[in-house]
Amino acid sequence: MIVWVFVGAAAGGLLGWLLRGMSVGDLSPEGSPTGETARLVRAFEHLAEGVILVDEERQVRSMNSAAMRLLQWSAAEGGEMPAPLALVGGSELDAAVSAAAGGAALLPVEVRRGEQGQTFAVTVGPAGRSRRFIVIEDLSEIASVDARRRDFVANASHELQTPIAALVGMLDLLEDAEGEYAEDLIRRCRRKVSSLSVLTRDLIGLARAQDEGVAPAASSVQIGDICSSVLTSNEENAEAKGLKLTLELLYQEEVITDPVMLATVVGNLVENAIWYTDEGSVTVRVLRRDGAPGPVIEVSDTGSGMSPEILSRIFERFFRGDPARSRASGGSGLGLAIVRNLVGRMGGRIGVSSQLGEGTTFQVELPADPAHPLDGAGQALQLG
Repeated sequence: MIVWVFVGAAAGGLLGWLLRGMSVGDLSPEGSPTGETARLVRAFEHLAEGVILVDEERQVRSMNSAAMRLLQWSAAEGGEMPAPLALVGGSELDAAVSAAAGGAALLPVEVRRGEQGQTFAVTVGPAGRSRRFIVIEDLSEIASVDARRRDFVANASHELQTPIAALVGMLDLLEDAEGEYAEDLIRRCRRKVSSLSVLTRDLIGLARAQDEGVAPAASSVQIGDICSSVLTSNEENAEAKGLKLTLELLYQEEVITDPVMLATVVGNLVENAIWYTDEGSVTVRVLRRDGAPGPVIEVSDTGSGMSPEILSRIFERFFRGDPARSRASGGSGLGLAIVRNLVGRMGGRIGVSSQLGEGTTFQVELPADPAHPLDGAGQALQLG
């Protein structure tokens, strides 16, 4: 649990003004809030932020429901007040409030409770003589997003560094290479450059797929036409492996969606299916289930399939179930992450089922109109 403590000027605004305006007489002889303080404490019940009143001995005299929830403090489970702040919020928070009493400061404080952790922004301000109000705001989601951003930057840097380092090494060797050896080095350099190109393209594609500021360019489209075009563009790769490409149109009505996003989704799924299938077929099927608001697109293959452990992670960025095979294809490990984000942008869901040695099926469910997205849009589901 990372706690940011703001005091002094940061405790300003309407809330800080109200708290500083309380008089010392607003506590009963037993230390309970009275008068204007009691009225404010009741008003604080309506805040999403946690509000805590502590006395000069840093004993918690009052706290609203939000603070109890954030700090996991329950009077019903023996959490009676007054109680030491160190007991209610942890020794680190108690020490930070003590240190902040002398003036303005911005203090990062880490508080851990078992395996779980939360991130709070904590404002500390005066509430009459020798008393403090503490306001806590949950920033856990912001911290989670920041952690994912750092992981993404680290992974992207690693993925870029690998082919670049290989290129540098091969280019150094080319200075003294001749004949077939030089030609082999050039071919390998071209493959690495191609991998870098794919990775750069997919990084841009993922950024666009996640950019909520870019609205889908929805129009009335015929899904069968888009799927047919995707299969046509992949015929050469399929024929090179002796695979049969099949399109089954069981639903042929037009739907409203972004044709470029849809083509990207189907294209990525078909390319993956071809790459991970050594013999047999890849089938694209368009259908509509009874009672469903929109169409379903299935992409099935007779490939190697995936274990449950791999299946649960395939939509993660940079995850590769078979790293050696994926790198040999020049894949970036971003294709399915892009697919999931685009399906969510179109208001749909994506599911997958697979058995080792029996192939894999992806299902993309779309709404009839992206203005009315499906429940749980953007989710990735494991199908039975």
